[in-house]
Amino acid sequence: MLLLWKLNKSKTCVGVSCRMQEMYALVFIFRYMDLLWSFVSVYNTVMKVIFITATVYLIYLMRVKPPISQTYERSTDSFQYEIYLLGPCFLLGILCTEEYSIPEILWTTSIWLESVALVPQLVLLQQMREADNLQVI
Repeated sequence: MLLLWKLNKSKTCVGVSCRMQEMYALVFIFRYMDLLWSFVSVYNTVMKVIFITATVYLIYLMRVKPPISQTYERSTDSFQYEIYLLGPCFLLGILCTEEYSIPEILWTTSIWLESVALVPQLVLLQQMREADNLQVI
């Protein structure tokens, strides 16, 4: 929510990795798939939906919606997580799962994926050679 506020206030996404947000979207979608078949509580459901929608909305702001999207530098935010992180995390999800069902494998994959989701942001900051406090979050 803090990042949404910052983007809407400053109208710029310079220094924020959209690739990291895409990874977090995958983490939340994989982890919260149980929304489709299981109800725990209203609070639980609302929080899961907020996590997913806020992350997808951040991606929308950075990729599509002007003026914020016009400040997104795709060439600088170029870490290819699909090649370097997604495959290994999925393999670890298969190898380390408790039971071999699609939801359980995706949940385990989300745990591994979350542990490396910050890498695109760190690579972006290294390329930019500057950071403010909110960019490191």
